[in-house]
Amino acid sequence: MFGRIMRTWPRVVAGMGLLTLFLGLSWVTGIAEQPILSEDLASPRGVIIFAVALLIVVFGCVALPTWVFAALAPGMLGLVDLALMTFLLGIPATLALAVAGAPGWVYCAALAAIYLVAHQIFYGRWLSGFAARNTRPFAKTFTVTAAIDTVWARLAPLPENEGTYYWPKATFEDGPEDNDADFILRAPRRRGLKDADELIWIETLEPGRALTLRSEPLPGTFGVKERRSLRLTEVGDKTGVEVETTFLNVSPFHRFRLWLNNDAREFSVSLQNQSMGRKDRSTHGRQMLPA
Repeated sequence: MFGRIMRTWPRVVAGMGLLTLFLGLSWVTGIAEQPILSEDLASPRGVIIFAVALLIVVFGCVALPTWVFAALAPGMLGLVDLALMTFLLGIPATLALAVAGAPGWVYCAALAAIYLVAHQIFYGRWLSGFAARNTRPFAKTFTVTAAIDTVWARLAPLPENEGTYYWPKATFEDGPEDNDADFILRAPRRRGLKDADELIWIETLEPGRALTLRSEPLPGTFGVKERRSLRLTEVGDKTGVEVETTFLNVSPFHRFRLWLNNDAREFSVSLQNQSMGRKDRSTHGRQMLPA
């Protein structure tokens, strides 16, 4: 759990930056009154006191909720970013409504509309093809105290590994007739989440040692297009594991979301936990059905 909390650092850093920007723009535009301090802001002491006070406010409003969600309800972490983006994007709308003399309920309706738009941009299909490109590959290596054949059967997503593959109750099916995919991997998820069902294309395969695959989520299921590679090497009586993940054809908004979620690292940590037989407390592990 502590590792999962620490891996939220992208969301904490981005959230604190967004909140600072929101507060600054609010004060500059007159939406919010500037804080009254006992010290003159023109003096070095006043600047230091103001900076410390701002840091405490931003830390308390972003870092603490993020860490609580990460510990108790990781599925709610997206609310932190969406709330901050809504308030930030709401500044021009608030200024326009203030000039128009709109009643209070209109402000609430405008914020609700901005929240829905932000949700569709970052988590939905709106602008999903805008400036889409691949992310940089994320690689992780670790060593497992198990035989290489055992690790391959545990981590390689291949039909012959059904029953030993690490994702509980995962199944493999033949690819659809109208598609050149090699097979379909169905990974059921818990707590009412959409299943992670993927079309899989095997690009390279060295049985028992290495593979590279490309995946694409089936319509209506969870996930993004990815290229994943797995390479195993014998290290004495242990097994060296190298995992690499690249997200394919994603928009800047989705790349930002994937960075906030630290998705590639969470996936790699989940594989490491699963291959070592440890309790998987990663965000991926929390999505799995009971074994």
